Amino acid sequence: MAFASKIAVREFGELACVSLRPKSQIIQHYIEKYMMRITGKTLSIEVPEIIDLINKYDND
Repeated sequence: MAFASKIAVREFGELACVSLRPKSQIIQHYIEKYMMRITGKTLSIEVPEIIDLINKYDND
């Protein structure tokens, strides 16, 4: 998630967004661990939560 978030920020700056379509069994995991929100049939995260995720999980 941190890697995808870094790419999104590099490509789109303050308009960055990462979305995915998870299996129903792990939706709650993504919501709790990565602060993702339900957006229709997908989950997504936007700035500033993306920046928080990068700072927390990126070890480069």
